[in-house]
Amino acid sequence: ESVVLAAAAFIPMGKYDIAANILISFVCSLQVESFRKVHGINFATTMCTGNIRTATENVFKYKNTGDIKFLDSALKIYGIIAFFIIGVIIGAGSSRFFGGSAVLAAVLLLISGFFLMFIDNEKEI
Repeated sequence: ESVVLAAAAFIPMGKYDIAANILISFVCSLQVESFRKVHGINFATTMCTGNIRTATENVFKYKNTGDIKFLDSALKIYGIIAFFIIGVIIGAGSSRFFGGSAVLAAVLLLISGFFLMFIDNEKEI
């Protein structure tokens, strides 16, 4: 994903926008397929409409059952939505300032996430 996004960052803006769009869409499809659950909670990484429905459904289940696991799931999903919104704001601002090179910030985040996957949080210190 990082390599493809980095390649898209160096495509000249204007005439080749469709190529950059195709590459970024491909990365989005990889994201959708790669990350379906976090801590056993289903969510989408590239859009938030389904996440809003899922979180609200969990709030409803919590109200009907009183089971705190539903409220916990809802709060986690709403947190994901909040970070999605923050990312949109940062992305819009950096796109305005850096233009097509702003996608390189996503490359850095993906590389960071890649290395974070190798940290064993379960290991006792």
